[in-house]
Amino acid sequence: MERDSDESGNADRFYRLNWRDVLLILAILSVSGGTIAYLQFGVGGAAAADLDAMVYEDGRLVGRLRMDAHRRLSLRDGRMIVEAEPGGVRVAKSDCPRQICVAAGWVRTPGQVITCVPNRVLVKVRSRSGGFLDAVVH
Repeated sequence: MERDSDESGNADRFYRLNWRDVLLILAILSVSGGTIAYLQFGVGGAAAADLDAMVYEDGRLVGRLRMDAHRRLSLRDGRMIVEAEPGGVRVAKSDCPRQICVAAGWVRTPGQVITCVPNRVLVKVRSRSGGFLDAVVH
């Protein structure tokens, strides 16, 4: 049985990795992993003492939770609870049907939001120093 090959008769040449290929793959994985860690854990981001969670209900600001210690805010007669801890905020409890706001988990980066559409509640992370850039428009 004859193997498919190129003009030089070297069919396996394109399937073997050499040290340059391995080095390139490792470099790409390192840069990707570093980028994911930077975005996920907020390395170089705003400090927890500089963050606020702004809580809006029906478009009105109903609470501001500093994210430097454990705090809770009860909304809608206790049917919804927003919880802040150093560096993060979440909806701990809600009576909405699909629980999407609860499933959103902790948000930590300025500009991130948690929305509960049925209860018309919005939780937004904000930096007090205003040093966060969230968009550039040309």
